[in-house]
Amino acid sequence: MEQKRKNETMRFLVFSGLCISVLCICIFTFLAVYMNRKSIKTLDEVAQMYMSSMSEQISLHFETTIGLRLDQVEALVEMIPEGNAQEAEKTRNQLTWSAQARNFE
Repeated sequence: MEQKRKNETMRFLVFSGLCISVLCICIFTFLAVYMNRKSIKTLDEVAQMYMSSMSEQISLHFETTIGLRLDQVEALVEMIPEGNAQEAEKTRNQLTWSAQARNFE
């Protein structure tokens, strides 16, 4: 009788240990998969915010650069006196010098 009880207790402990081990494995597997999905989603959100911010900054930089170049071209145009076709060579030299000073090629 005592041997039977000892065997039942041992079986119960082994079975309980196996069940707890399987339960722990299932829980940790679920947590690993869940955290992996959350991490991917979070990284996607951060990347999206970063890229939209960079796009906005690049657009603003491009707009500023184009505005600066247009102002420089306007300054070049204003240097040309109206109706002065006789001094074409002098005007051409002035425009060449002015364009080189503004890094136009």
